[in-house]
Amino acid sequence: MTFNRTPSKVGQIQMLPPTVKNSIIFVDDDQNILNGLRRMLHFMREQWDMVFVVSGQDALKAMEGCPVDVIVSDMRMPEMDGAQLLTQVKLLYPETVRIIFSGHSEEQLIFKTVGPAHQFIAKPSSPEIIVNILSRSIKLRSILNIKALKSLVASLEGLPTPPKNYFSLINLLEAKNSTRADIAKALSRDIALTAQTMKLTNSAYFGLPKHVENVAQAVALLGTDTIKALVLATGYFHFYTGILEVADKIELLCQRSFSIGAVARELALFEGSAPEVVDQAGSAGTLSHIGTLILIAHSYEKFKEAMEFVDNLSYSLIEAEEESFGVSHQKLGAYLLGLWGFTDPIVEAVAFHHTPQLVNVVSKCPLVFVYIAQVLLAHIDPQTGVIDQKSTGLDIDYLKNVWHQDHDNMKGRIRLWSDIVLEGHSSIRHSTRCLTPS
Repeated sequence: MTFNRTPSKVGQIQMLPPTVKNSIIFVDDDQNILNGLRRMLHFMREQWDMVFVVSGQDALKAMEGCPVDVIVSDMRMPEMDGAQLLTQVKLLYPETVRIIFSGHSEEQLIFKTVGPAHQFIAKPSSPEIIVNILSRSIKLRSILNIKALKSLVASLEGLPTPPKNYFSLINLLEAKNSTRADIAKALSRDIALTAQTMKLTNSAYFGLPKHVENVAQAVALLGTDTIKALVLATGYFHFYTGILEVADKIELLCQRSFSIGAVARELALFEGSAPEVVDQAGSAGTLSHIGTLILIAHSYEKFKEAMEFVDNLSYSLIEAEEESFGVSHQKLGAYLLGLWGFTDPIVEAVAFHHTPQLVNVVSKCPLVFVYIAQVLLAHIDPQTGVIDQKSTGLDIDYLKNVWHQDHDNMKGRIRLWSDIVLEGHSSIRHSTRCLTPS
């Protein structure tokens, strides 16, 4: 296979080289745009093998036999547009990171790409922005270089939502008296709805100066009309229609994740964290088990097998998932959210919420609050409704390093956290019972 490093001409196809360098293909029907990208990114030529082609057909031809790490495509092109191209790439080369690079902001064009594209880069963008997005995507692929992980994410057709959550949202969107707060609350009670709403809001479609870190902000920025169009017109969200047992498991997972997010947020507030950290802790908690959602959707039988390993063979949850699937829900969720452009504190919290000790973190970051919330919620006695302070499940030595406190002071702090967790848990259970679709 040969590789043409000279500037491409219309209709001329460059073939990709077998190389250890990361490979990126840029697709745009405007040769001037391609030439500008080539000049702009010339300084990255030692790290990246870059190919520039003028059509979707040329891109697919160039990728034959040698898939690329990342494809960056314009949206509006003749014959095959960006959405059609990335859909084909998803089918043929599912492990390739797919990015739209476009200056068009029409709503219908946006909605066509939210499914097949992992991220969106706006035209024009600075070299720093382009390099940062591409480098981060490539870094994720190299750090989490697990075949099972990439296969699971690549085969993902969509994140399932329990029918109850989906139709509650539909009812709210169609009701005349629904507020944005009502819609945000409905979205935040579901893992898939939360993840996909924040993914879209933080894409460069909207050109926001900083990342949105919670669903309420996302709804305020998107507006109810956009949310309604996403739900009703595009199929961006979809509800699970399979086995009832699986639907029930997904609903329970969503309830648990919502509890973790709400409690993590309250803990961060109690500790006087900055507003950004509070929002990140809440969102990271809600999304902490997005990887579990993917595992269940992929194979519920394998998921049950993993749970049996935990119950019968004394495996940890992470060990059981790796035994059954080849990857844990922590790494799986972090990889997907990283591809979607979520901020590092959220990705980190999802990646290590069961094992924060593995990260060199000695600050009160979102990861710590998600870890505390998850562990204490799991240790509420279902019979008495209390948390046994003799066995909270928390790693006190780890927390002592974060809070720089001795053992006795740390135990006292855990008692305060336990009260917050119990109060939050009771409030969430009450509000859930009171929710009735209109």
